[in-house]
Amino acid sequence: MLLGLKRVCFLCCLLSFHAFAAWPDSDNDGVPDKKDACADTPTGVTVMANGCQDPNDAILAAQLSASAIMAVIEDNNVDKNGQTVGQQFINQQIDPADILQIQSSLKSQIAACNKTASVACFNNVVKSIYFDVGSAQLLSTQWRALLAINLILEQSPSLQLTIIGHTDNSGTEPLNQTLSLKRAQQVKTALIQLQPELALSKIVVKGLSSKAPVASNLSAQGRQLNRRVEFMFKAE
Repeated sequence: MLLGLKRVCFLCCLLSFHAFAAWPDSDNDGVPDKKDACADTPTGVTVMANGCQDPNDAILAAQLSASAIMAVIEDNNVDKNGQTVGQQFINQQIDPADILQIQSSLKSQIAACNKTASVACFNNVVKSIYFDVGSAQLLSTQWRALLAINLILEQSPSLQLTIIGHTDNSGTEPLNQTLSLKRAQQVKTALIQLQPELALSKIVVKGLSSKAPVASNLSAQGRQLNRRVEFMFKAE
């Protein structure tokens, strides 16, 4: 039980504060300090491989921020119920007493999938990870989905994983394409921090912008469901 609690506590710390124990990252840009040539990059901007901001990204970051503000306004105008960006949905919390049960259940499901060697079985185990409007930051409430992915990669090392980022229809197509890819990349970074030995070649990231909604974008709840990252496993 202690192992399960510690793992989930670590996940929550990882998601909430980006406290990556193995590779400190002071400016939270996804590039470890020892490889970061620009250790004071502003939060939420895209950086190049050396940790420095692309000169063109300052304009993009400003546009993304403006897009997020407009989306919040739209959500309030559509729903008019005091709930913004699907707040009830995204803020679901899990009782700590359920942690061991959840982890045990996930391991049982993964073991059953390993016995059948069915990729579809693994894909049915995992759930989407959801995001706040205009943001690629992982939320602590999404730890269960990240835990499931981590356990599958840990117990089924022969699988390859594709991480697919999505957005709602707020903002322009170029902005949504960038944001969807950033969401997928953020999840990949978190998984690598959980398993530093994980082969990078086993994980592919894609961004589909707003092209593949799972719900109507006419309500805040629908847009919340569309702001997600999905996972697809396949055999090597």
